[in-house]
Amino acid sequence: MAVTVGVTVALANMDWTAKCQAPTVYHGFLGGEAASLEYENGEALNASAVICDAGFHVPENASFVCDCLSDGEACSTLLDACRNNTCTQPGIQNGYIHEDSVDMWNDLTNGSAIDPNIILCNPGYERTAQTDFVCLCSDHDEPCNEITDACIYTGANLNGTTAAPSSPSPTPQTGGNALASGSSDDMPEWLLALIISLNIAACILFAVGLYVCYDNHNKRRAEAYWNLYMEHRESKTLRKDAPVAIEVGDFSIHEKERNEERNTPVLTATVDRNGTLMNEGMQDAARAEALDKAGKVKEAMSLYKSASVKLKESVSDKAADDAAYSIAIRVQKYDARVKELETIDTNNI
Repeated sequence: MAVTVGVTVALANMDWTAKCQAPTVYHGFLGGEAASLEYENGEALNASAVICDAGFHVPENASFVCDCLSDGEACSTLLDACRNNTCTQPGIQNGYIHEDSVDMWNDLTNGSAIDPNIILCNPGYERTAQTDFVCLCSDHDEPCNEITDACIYTGANLNGTTAAPSSPSPTPQTGGNALASGSSDDMPEWLLALIISLNIAACILFAVGLYVCYDNHNKRRAEAYWNLYMEHRESKTLRKDAPVAIEVGDFSIHEKERNEERNTPVLTATVDRNGTLMNEGMQDAARAEALDKAGKVKEAMSLYKSASVKLKESVSDKAADDAAYSIAIRVQKYDARVKELETIDTNNI
């Protein structure tokens, strides 16, 4: 009896503390050994043992304690141990987020709608009609997926309506968390301008090349005509018409076609049969040379042109002979002098 009384007194004098079961975690649970341990009221819980459901996370530096009133009860449910994942702002292809909207990203969760009014486009781009944008991020504190259909290219920066061609696209500043997302595939404006300039230069060189080839062809043909004519002269068969045309500069004298059956005259309405045009042309040429020597450029040019026209008409479409060739040489000389005087007159202005 004395032993029983002593044990009873000893047990009565001990300080009893309630033993609690592991708590329930809202949007999660305690994992591993922590789920089977007993905890005293007020005892700290291992925050690293908290496992959250998908879309939730344990805040950094979080701490939890067991709160229970009686032995054998579970600690109070941990309501704020697992919190919604939040996302950071997305990149905008060819655009950026307005800097005044930084605060809205503090509570943006996966699947949240993004206000289309905060999306701005880079110079040369404009907003599309798309207004439904949703933030999608795979983990806490990660950026939403890049938005690629908010801005469309218009080319406005090439003609100066939005930005000067040499101006770089601005890098938006949004509280240090901005994502500059201009497309790296866009061709630089200077390169586009260079390509256009090279294309224009290539077209000009091609045209000049065609002209040179054409002019060289004409000169070779004229030389061949002249050689044939000289062979004709040396054969001393001057009773026949010249077999070829004589081409001098821009002026041509064509042959008369003949065969055994009929004579085919070259049609013309300007043949100077009585020599009037030739005489007038010679007079204009003489006066032009006198004015040229006197330094009267404009008057000399006018008379050289008149002489050239009259002399061309005086031998137009006549058979090739010495007289016609002589006139052709004069016309070439006068035309060349007109071009020289035009250059002199232009430089004097």
